[in-house]
Amino acid sequence: MSDLLPTSTGPTHHAIAGRWWDVPSLPLIRLPNGSETLRVEDMEPIYKAVAVALCEEPTALTPEALEFLCDLAGLRHIRLAEIAGVDRSAVTVWLRRNGPPLGRSLHLKRWFLLHLFPQFTAATTIPLSALALDADILRWVSAAIRESIPLPRIRPTPAPLPAAAYSPLRPS
Repeated sequence: MSDLLPTSTGPTHHAIAGRWWDVPSLPLIRLPNGSETLRVEDMEPIYKAVAVALCEEPTALTPEALEFLCDLAGLRHIRLAEIAGVDRSAVTVWLRRNGPPLGRSLHLKRWFLLHLFPQFTAATTIPLSALALDADILRWVSAAIRESIPLPRIRPTPAPLPAAAYSPLRPS
């Protein structure tokens, strides 16, 4: 049986989607082998908060961010190619090099947000003023998701900290 440990003070730093993130302190569980980890039920909100943060940026997706969003959405690369309207070989190039170009990235970000938050998108009307540009849509939808769905407050960490402060997290 696992024991719940006290929450550590201050945020912790985790590697998610090729970037470092400050994540709020969460209770840890002690595993039978003596190691400590986050509870599975605490991971999904962190992953979804990272997805919103990645998707609201009006920048091209990195290969790591694209892979993370695909993992989180349960999306196979062949299906990603169909959604993006490209050949599967283009997806392979995106994942091995620089990610999709900016225009394609913004379209994919919109798809990921709508797919990952169906409860939000089914009950929300987006104002016409927010539909002018993909970047406007992403900014508006991300802000509206944050207002309506309780997600942990996370933020990217610009400079690496000592390696001991990091723990890699990846959706299963």
